[in-house]
Amino acid sequence: MVRLEYDDGSKKCLPFRHDPDGWRNKAPVGKLPLLNLAAVATVETVWFVEGEKCVESASGIGLVATTSAFGAGKADMSDLTPLAGKMVPILPDNDEGGMKHADDVARRLTALDPPARVKIVKLPGLGDKEDIADWREKHVSLDGPQCRAELERLADETPEWVRPAEPADAAGGSEPDIERLEVVITPNESVVNDQAASALARIPGLYQRNGELVSVNIAEASKDGADSTPAAGTPTIRALAQPTIRSELTRAVDFVREKPQADGESVKYHSHPPVWCVTAVAARHAWPGVPHLASIAEMPFFRRNGSLVTRPGYDQETRILYIPSGDFPPVPENPTLDDAREATNVLFEVVQDVPFLPDHNAVWLATVLTLVARHLIEGLCPLFLFDASAPGIGKTLLAKLASIITTGRELPCTPYHKDPVETDKQLLAICMAGTRIVLFDNLEQGAPFGNDALNRVITSREYQGRILGISKLFDAPMDTVFLATGNNVIPTGDIARRIMPCRLVSKHERPETRPADDFAVSECKCGCKGDLLNHAKRKRPELAIAALTIIRAFIMAGMPQPQKMPPLGSFQAWSQLIRAAVIWATGIDPAIGRETLVDSDPTYQYHAEFVHGWYEVQESQKCKGMTTTDMLKVLAEPLNAEQFTKIRDAISGLWPRHKTGELPSTGSLGKKISAIRDTNYGGKQIVRLAEQQRAGVWSVQLTPK
Repeated sequence: MVRLEYDDGSKKCLPFRHDPDGWRNKAPVGKLPLLNLAAVATVETVWFVEGEKCVESASGIGLVATTSAFGAGKADMSDLTPLAGKMVPILPDNDEGGMKHADDVARRLTALDPPARVKIVKLPGLGDKEDIADWREKHVSLDGPQCRAELERLADETPEWVRPAEPADAAGGSEPDIERLEVVITPNESVVNDQAASALARIPGLYQRNGELVSVNIAEASKDGADSTPAAGTPTIRALAQPTIRSELTRAVDFVREKPQADGESVKYHSHPPVWCVTAVAARHAWPGVPHLASIAEMPFFRRNGSLVTRPGYDQETRILYIPSGDFPPVPENPTLDDAREATNVLFEVVQDVPFLPDHNAVWLATVLTLVARHLIEGLCPLFLFDASAPGIGKTLLAKLASIITTGRELPCTPYHKDPVETDKQLLAICMAGTRIVLFDNLEQGAPFGNDALNRVITSREYQGRILGISKLFDAPMDTVFLATGNNVIPTGDIARRIMPCRLVSKHERPETRPADDFAVSECKCGCKGDLLNHAKRKRPELAIAALTIIRAFIMAGMPQPQKMPPLGSFQAWSQLIRAAVIWATGIDPAIGRETLVDSDPTYQYHAEFVHGWYEVQESQKCKGMTTTDMLKVLAEPLNAEQFTKIRDAISGLWPRHKTGELPSTGSLGKKISAIRDTNYGGKQIVRLAEQQRAGVWSVQLTPK
């Protein structure tokens, strides 16, 4: 490195490297290591300064300091990964370039994995262009330990740097100016690709998610009935196609080529980004310095340590982008159980006219709290089903109210596909967009609800699907909360145990004709004109803070767990936070209707009837077990035509396409038994004993306690 100092006080640093033909004024190949790297590796706090002179000044008072190569604006030329997970106070030079450099370094450090914790410490009393070395000269009366103590005090008083909300984080707004990195196109493609990829970290509003470059867009329109179209105003995550990545590269990189001249010098001229460079950069699965995006929040949210994020922008600890969809009052700092109960009453007041079955309003409260605290739940969340006895009672209204509280918008209605293949396509689009809430509205009355695709997504935190049109798998966390509404819905199969049902029953013959003045909101003076959804939108800040108050109060109380709360299998984390919080604040278990729902599953009933019916036949034959052939022979015997009605009824239900009295084949019967073996149905289970002439012998036995 050659440092040129001019008579006017300006300076210039020129990099040189040794090529086969001698020393050349060229940057070294690849990223350069940080200065003082050996010391950096030994400590948890590293001070970042601008230039070697400042590193020496900070080191002279006992601080471990480092700097990037080539000075301000060139942080992308150095390998910053040794600072991942560390506390990094930045001491910027006191000029515009120094502050821009500090912001650039902060963006890159907080995008590391794990992110560094960054503070930009502004030193008091500095003149224009002065730095830490000048600050030390102004404090000559202080010895080294005293200077160090003063700097540490200033750092302690400085808040951690938070990535600000940027115009690209929301719809509209002008794009900020970006200091472009000059990249010389040479045959050394790997170096060119590395430099171009590193420059992407300069672009505000650009993120990476599960091996893809993404941006956040605001949906402009929605359409009920569309498979995955979000409501207007919804922030959505969009993967960037290669042409868009090419465009983004030109925002951050000034590609140039060098043309040799007769005098041996070279002339630089601008160039389009090479196709090979764009392809290579787009194909990477990781981009240094580009922040990782996990999700989007539209109201204040809790970190895992219980702290509340209220500042808009990217939160490096949670990797969540906070784009507030309203103004929110502060959440009480130390709420008590009484505060939580008062907040519960605020929320319940909104739905006081909805005809819940007794205590089923706790399920709606659990829905709201789940949406508010989804980021705190490390595990899975159940599907919330609002099931009514007739149309017009308010089931869809409850779902939309929960959405308004958490996003400020009514969520659109998404069609439910019975075909699991179509559901898989639907879920892929939902996962890729980072959709937080999905409503399957108005399920077919009395029709079965549930399929394999929906079962998988509710009981797996990771979702994987193949992107249509290309041979590429998309794999990402599925944090979506699913809601569904319908009249007398019949959940079947495994979906029944993955649902929290909320039942509505009206005393009116035609609930949709219920007089408007029968609702408490008709007396409201807030300007909603008796419209409950409008009322919720106007009261949204108060309602959202009420939900946050319940969660904070429960956490501060130590998250007490009810002594007699039955476990919920896959939803243990949800149960320990949301379910327990609802019980703590209301005394009501939101899983109140779950057992009834499971018992009402016709498939479950047919399976139970089949097992008990098999036991009846087995006892009549005075044997320990039977093959499927043995069973079908007994049932086909004319003398038994009026006997064993229990297993005959079960067969009619499990094979609905068969004619009345028609028996299944031995193979079909064997497959059905294999699917339900070793399962407890009312104290009995069917087990495989042995084989008899290569056919399985099945026995129904009492389930061991």
